[in-house]
Amino acid sequence: MLHARREGPPEEAAPRPAARTRDGELTDFLLDVLESAESYEAHILQATRDEDPELLAFLRELRRQDVVRTSGVVRLLRRPPGEGRRHPEEIGA
Repeated sequence: MLHARREGPPEEAAPRPAARTRDGELTDFLLDVLESAESYEAHILQATRDEDPELLAFLRELRRQDVVRTSGVVRLLRRPPGEGRRHPEEIGA
C-alpha cells in the first residue's frame, strides 16, 4: 500500500516500551520492518482469478522484496550487540 505524505507538522510516533538506547531504537526499527511485512497470497490468488498478469507480477515482486528485506532484518537482529561497530571504516558510503 502506498502512503501519501500529509501536509503540516509531522506527527510523533508513539514510544515503544523498549530501551531507548541507540541499540534499542535500532532493534525497535528492525522489528517494525518485520511487522510491516504482509502476506500477499490472497491478493496474488485474486489477481490470478481475475487473469490480471500485470497486477500478478507486481504483487509477486512485492512479496519477493519483502522476503529479501525480512531475511536481512532477521540476520541483523541475530548479531551480537555492538558487532556492527567493530570496524566502522568498512562501512560504505
